[in-house]
Parts: sequence; structure tokens; C-alpha cells
Amino acid sequence: MTPSAYRPEFCDRLIEHMARGLSFDSFGGVARVSRRTLYNWIKTNPEFEEAYEVGKLSCLLWWETQSVEGLSSEFFQTALFVVNMRNRFGWRDKSKEEAKEDAKKFSSQGFTLTKEQFAELTSKARAGKPK
Repeated sequence: MTPSAYRPEFCDRLIEHMARGLSFDSFGGVARVSRRTLYNWIKTNPEFEEAYEVGKLSCLLWWETQSVEGLSSEFFQTALFVVNMRNRFGWRDKSKEEAKEDAKKFSSQGFTLTKEQFAELTSKARAGKPK
């Protein structure tokens, strides 16, 4: 296929592809075009650009669902999941200043936990039995 081989049905196919947790770039294998061609299609076809944006969100939803379902599994690999999310979706650690600001917002809402309460909640979450 060539860049001129773009077809409107690729929009739905892209969203379906990414909704299974697969990457945009790997859709090139489905459409049998290069990565460069895929990105050119985004620039020249507004409906494909929209499908790309919806596909990214669909992919994020798939991966987040996997994490929620996997947290209770003894085989869930937290470090692998975090690396994946950083690479795919730009996750990053918050700076100390951002974390402090979040803590201020949280505590200003009148809800605080003691160290013991926090330890109990995290222990339950790790065990897959949050209450």
C-alpha cells in the first residue's frame, strides 16, 4: 500500500485495534503501511486524526482496566505495568512540590488519616480486599 491507499474504514479499524490495548504504530502492520504513512494520514485526514485521538483513549481505558482487574492477582507485575504506562501514556512521578500541593488540597478538605489507618488501607489494597 502507498500513502494514497488511505481508506475511511481505517478509522473504525484503528479504534478497534487500539481498544484492544494495541499501539497506534502497530496499526501499520494491519494497514500494511509505514509509521511515516500513518502519521501523514493524521495530518491529511481529519477523520483519521479524530480516530487516532479516540484510539489513544480507548487504549488507555484497556490498560487501566487491566490494572484494576490485575491488582487482585498474585501474578500482577506492578513495576512492569508502571513502565508500560510511562512509555505509552507519559506517566511520570510527581515532583516533591506537586506532591506537597496535593497533600495540602487533600488535608484542606477535612479528611486525614493516621499512619496506622493509612497502613491498614494500603495493606488491604495490596491484599486485594479494599473496604
